[in-house]
Amino acid sequence: CYRLGTRLIGLAHTALAQADVRQTAHPALASLRDETGETVHLAVRNLDELVYVDKIESRELVRMASTVGTRVPFHSSSVGKAYLAALPKDEAEHIMRRLSFSLQTANTSRDLEELREKVELTRERGYSVDDQENEDGIVCFGAAVLDGSGHPVASVSVSVPVFRLNEDQSHYWQPLVERCARISGRLGYSVTK
Repeated sequence: CYRLGTRLIGLAHTALAQADVRQTAHPALASLRDETGETVHLAVRNLDELVYVDKIESRELVRMASTVGTRVPFHSSSVGKAYLAALPKDEAEHIMRRLSFSLQTANTSRDLEELREKVELTRERGYSVDDQENEDGIVCFGAAVLDGSGHPVASVSVSVPVFRLNEDQSHYWQPLVERCARISGRLGYSVTK
């Protein structure tokens, strides 16, 4: 008699949850792309990094060069900082202490203290910013998607080429935060919890 191990059951549960997040989020991601005019990503955690599991391209000719399956570091990406900020502080600290802080660009956070400051700022304002930290010439805004228990299950970003960046950056982060709240609500999260 064979039985499924707890690790395999856990992996299956994670895969199903991620598929559900992707399916639940997709319409809101499409509307976010339409409202901002820019590329939108959905990323989920994979150990000490995130992975893009959905991408809706900007209709503009110049776009971000990324694909579904691309791995992105916590410390240099808007999706990473948004995810960390949504975690309990001790859990985020545990992850941040394990990071290698590899330089993606000249603007990448170089150490734990710098990342802590950016994560705290993200907690305060409700969205993160990657100002050419992960890719030269690209600014990203990120926000977390929460499950029914208030734990982050994914992050969403809006990626904008610097030359096209609107001076009023609320054009990107306000609809982003609103869509993430909508997706979170569909996953069972309620601000009254």
